[in-house]
Parts: sequence; C-alpha cells; structure tokens
Amino acid sequence: MSLLANLYAGTNYVYSVNDNDFLEARLTSERKDPNSQESLFLKACGLMYGKCIKKDLNLAFQLFKQLSDQGLIAAKYHLGCLLLDGDGIEKNHNQAFMLTTQAAEAGHFMAISNKILLN
Repeated sequence: MSLLANLYAGTNYVYSVNDNDFLEARLTSERKDPNSQESLFLKACGLMYGKCIKKDLNLAFQLFKQLSDQGLIAAKYHLGCLLLDGDGIEKNHNQAFMLTTQAAEAGHFMAISNKILLN
C-alpha cells in the first residue's frame, strides 16, 4: 500500500512517516496538480503536524474542512481531531464526534479506534 493510501485508510500516523518519504509524496502530488484532493490532503497533514512545513493549525483546519465537505473520509477524521483538541481553533466535541463517527462508519482505522474512546 502506498504512503497516501495508508494515510487515507488511517493505518499510518503522519508523524511516524519518514520526513523524506512524506516530502517526496507531497511534492510529487503538487507537481501533478497542486489543487487536487491528494495535494491538499498531504499539505493539510503537513500543516497539522509540522511535517516538512511550518505547523499552522488554522490553515490545516481550513483545508481539512474543504476536503471534508468534498467527502474525503480521511479529512473528516483529521478535522474531527482538530475540533476535539481545540488547539488553535474552537473546541467542538459534538462536531468532532459526528465527523469521527462518519469516518469510522466508512472504515477509517484510526477513526474506529477514536470513536471507541469518545463514547
């Protein structure tokens, strides 16, 4: 499974991915289409975790929100995490639970684990 596929499925943590591999995947995706879901998702992950780019939770939130609205399950999971933590944005436990539930019901591995903890 590719790096992106693992991130989409929730079987890899962004911060555990080798920096060079993450950066290569992000830059390759951006060269193909900087506005694709893939490019925006990798950028948002980088911004959320400070992975090969300066950490910016507000911009990560905006990108994950945009991708979540487009139906990207992995974005729903990460958006839920940001809303649950409230780090740099307003906490919203109800919205976090709803997004995590949607991602879990779609089979996102980490969302399934987190949903158990949120109950």
